[in-house]
Formats: sequence, C-alpha cells, structure tokens
Amino acid sequence: MRCMQIALLCVQENSGDRPSMLKFDSMFKNDGAVISTPKVPGFSSKKKEHEEETSDSGIKYSSINDVTVSQLTPR
Repeated sequence: MRCMQIALLCVQENSGDRPSMLKFDSMFKNDGAVISTPKVPGFSSKKKEHEEETSDSGIKYSSINDVTVSQLTPR
C-alpha cells in the first residue's frame, strides 16, 4: 500500500505536488517517513461521469490515453 501511495504522488497533475527524487528516495527507504495523501492523478483510464464532454448531438466524449502499436515486417 505504501508503494502505491508513493507511486500516485509521482503522477500528480501539478508538478509542484510531485515529490522530488530526494524526497521520493527518503519516503521509499524510510518506513517512518510521513507520506501525504495523493490527489486525483493527472491521468487515468476511466474518467468520472461529470468530467465527460458532451457534443451538440448528445454524444459523450472522454479522453483515454491509448497506444497504437505497429508491427514492422521486413521486405
């Protein structure tokens, strides 16, 4: 659970909310270090319903960071 909290701190939308490498190292190595509660991450695969955009036609849009993978084959 501790590692997940530290990881969530590292993906905060505002860079000022992210820990420095020195603080990250200290939190990771020291079990007694106080870890602040992470805010909502800057990105996720599922948006909250109220954050979705709706077009004039009533279609809901949301942004998901997808990856396109191309397979290269030699000639």
